[in-house]
Amino acid sequence: MTQAPSTPTYPLMQRRLCSNCGACTQPDHEAQVEDLCGFQTDVVTPLEPKLHGRPRDLSSDEAYFGVFQKMYASKLKNPKEDAQTNGTITTILERLLEQGKVDAVLVTRKNSNNTGTPILVRNKRELENCKGSRWDMVPLLDAVPEIQKQGIKRLAVVGVGCQISTLRALEAQLGLEKLYVIGLVCTDNMTAPNWKRFIQVTSRTPWSVRKLEFMPDFRVWFWHEDGSIEKVSYFEMRMDKLQDCFPDACLSCFDQMNALADLTVGYMAVPLAWQWLLVRNQRGQELFDLIAADLDHTEFVDSGDRIDAMKRLLKYLGKPPTVLPRLLARILDNRIQSSGPKGLEFARLVVENKQTRNWYFLKQRYPKKIAKIIPPHTQQILDRYNLK
Repeated sequence: MTQAPSTPTYPLMQRRLCSNCGACTQPDHEAQVEDLCGFQTDVVTPLEPKLHGRPRDLSSDEAYFGVFQKMYASKLKNPKEDAQTNGTITTILERLLEQGKVDAVLVTRKNSNNTGTPILVRNKRELENCKGSRWDMVPLLDAVPEIQKQGIKRLAVVGVGCQISTLRALEAQLGLEKLYVIGLVCTDNMTAPNWKRFIQVTSRTPWSVRKLEFMPDFRVWFWHEDGSIEKVSYFEMRMDKLQDCFPDACLSCFDQMNALADLTVGYMAVPLAWQWLLVRNQRGQELFDLIAADLDHTEFVDSGDRIDAMKRLLKYLGKPPTVLPRLLARILDNRIQSSGPKGLEFARLVVENKQTRNWYFLKQRYPKKIAKIIPPHTQQILDRYNLK
């Protein structure tokens, strides 16, 4: 396993458009960065048909969510305590190890300060230490040399889009007999110091926060040490104090849905406390089948009008953040709760919002990269709103 530094560092993030995925810390990969990195080239579009058997259908929801065979709104009948996604992913990994389908799983271990360390796990006991939130940009692919050193041939990996797209670009070099990939939906991340600042600015009692999640009810939920849950509306967040929290890499990402995973797990399209599972290929179906008998399911909701919401959001593109008084923010929050986009339409809204925001950021900061990394599905969104 790799060991965490006592204080997280992000050296390459200071020098280039980088999410600290860990690939560039290895000299042999440094020279390949133009071909491996999603911030240098569109890795997703050419790899999707190779992994999933066909390109995404841009006339359907695949334009937003990537190639998928099936999707489910599910949750474990017996959730795991302290797990970030009620234990869905942890349970899948346990089954893979117990049934001997993999030699190891590559995940991030939660450190005492809520940062993460990449770790190769070989049994259920070690996996128990890997549940919960990680509040930093974890260099997951730092573990690649260890995979090869240990002679691991069958591997499962859990990661966010920037980590997984680079892993997929490297896959042929790893000499693996089998690779299972579980992808996390990710709309933004931060370095550990910026997560700390975000919590201090947003929570009323930041010293007791042990877990947080951006939720589809337009609120950030903070779980505290005493068991209470604090819910802060997106509209009352002090974004004027948080503008520089999000790294350039997250503001230049167009793979929020982790399109190169076998199975993607998220929350945006489902009711609170449920999980959104997208089975992308046969290997993803194999992962889903490991826990199918342990899941409850519910119907997807699909209501509201994201087009109208997007037109309103685009009026603020590039403008200084507006900070609403708490009362007004909560009135707006309640109005959106009752009549705004929900379920699948909310998920489409999130994807469109993040991708138009990120296009604008590139246009202002890295204009030469637009032609290199904007994928066709993002261009389709830009065309819909006449963004040039």
